[in-house]
Amino acid sequence: MEVVYKTGDGRFTIKFVAETETGLVEELASLQDLLERNTVCGLCKSHEVLFSVRSIEGNKYFERKCECGASQAMSQYKPSVKKGGLFTKYDSKWVKWQPKHDENEVVEESVKTTKKNGK
Repeated sequence: MEVVYKTGDGRFTIKFVAETETGLVEELASLQDLLERNTVCGLCKSHEVLFSVRSIEGNKYFERKCECGASQAMSQYKPSVKKGGLFTKYDSKWVKWQPKHDENEVVEESVKTTKKNGK
């Protein structure tokens, strides 16, 4: 079946094909986790959160990034589970690095992400 899914905030409309109902639910769960969870910065509460990809020494790091400079890391599924799939760990923190006066010391400001509506 062909599905057109629009996120709750209307920012994204995604079209995909699901062969089964279980496949449909799996795809929707993945899209909702990626696009509709943690859309507000955990530090400053801004809605100006965008996706970001950094490449360092051939490795890619996927994250959500806020205009305040805070970021939240996303994890990749193992290729045997879902090739190319991303998810946010429930204990993932919003982190903002702030250097101290001593350039060798760094302070981490962070807030743990909590589950929405007890889920």
